[in-house]
Amino acid sequence: MSDDIAVLAKATGEQMLERLALVALQPTRIFDAGNSADLLKPVYPRAEILASDSHIKDNSIDLLFANLVLPWCDNIKNVLREWQRILRPEGVLMFASFGPDTLCEIEESPLLLPKQLDMHVLGDMLIQAGFADPVLDVEHFTLVYRDYKQLLYELQITKMIPEQQNTLAIKKTVDNMFALTYEVVYGHAFGTEIYAGFLADETGTVKIPLADLRKKN
Repeated sequence: MSDDIAVLAKATGEQMLERLALVALQPTRIFDAGNSADLLKPVYPRAEILASDSHIKDNSIDLLFANLVLPWCDNIKNVLREWQRILRPEGVLMFASFGPDTLCEIEESPLLLPKQLDMHVLGDMLIQAGFADPVLDVEHFTLVYRDYKQLLYELQITKMIPEQQNTLAIKKTVDNMFALTYEVVYGHAFGTEIYAGFLADETGTVKIPLADLRKKN
């Protein structure tokens, strides 16, 4: 992972943890679908953190943490179904993904972008996979480069563009630099259509009082 993309992943991971702070969750088993153990361990020092190569039983995970994992999955629907299988009914899925505005500055050039899904599409996928009460929002990050060659290198090693591509149609900023936008979609959902005694209605909607999601003082 490049230095700049690593910085982006750290920022998105920290934002995910801030969102988790609003959820009344003290996980004992965490599935880290990416490479976020360094972020998770200080927050949940007593939790067992399992990696993506672990064999996971059904309904055995309290928190599934997927930081910028979905964009590189070949079949997102299958991945979501597998995550729903291992998550406890009251467990929480927390993820960050890339939205369609990612790298909008160079959309006219040939790209090998990972999957970019609108948050509404991701929300529908979560419901279809059996998750309950999905909540999604969007944030935009801008990475600024002085060196054009460094920008190309970053995009090549993260497989955003072909390795042999040596030019991009991208304008300089007013400060004579190059800027790239990353649209990050954040989302969380509960493990099943049943959460703490609240049942889904005929539309698949689960209505949970906000007070039940926040930590008690």
